[in-house]
Amino acid sequence: MRDINKVFLVGRLGLDPEIRMTAAGKLVGKLRLATNRPVREGEGWGEATDWHTVTVFDWMAKRAQNHLHKGDGVAVEGNLRTRKWTDKEGRERFSTEVISRELNIFPRRDRHPAQTAATPPSAETTAAAEAEIPF
Repeated sequence: MRDINKVFLVGRLGLDPEIRMTAAGKLVGKLRLATNRPVREGEGWGEATDWHTVTVFDWMAKRAQNHLHKGDGVAVEGNLRTRKWTDKEGRERFSTEVISRELNIFPRRDRHPAQTAATPPSAETTAAAEAEIPF
């Protein structure tokens, strides 16, 4: 039997991506991804949010740096990896993260891809963006 370690998550970013460069010159990024799931609340149903740490490398880190912002939708396919480390007090700690193999971005609809977060869309930009949407 062959083992399988596969994760597929679709959610929204809770923070802008954290991108850094390693000593070897490789880009690595951390994404904080929120997913919601239904939970029983008395007689009805509510939602609970689970937070996932997703690690992206190289071209995916560059893509995340250039195109992802807090609130954007993201689909991630990858595998789980658990790391063991020692904190400042000498205690062993564990953290589990998703190592991304595929990354698909679904930007928020209120932000045109060419605009920055600090620039509100003009009427011309909004009309041009809506004209490009196929129906």
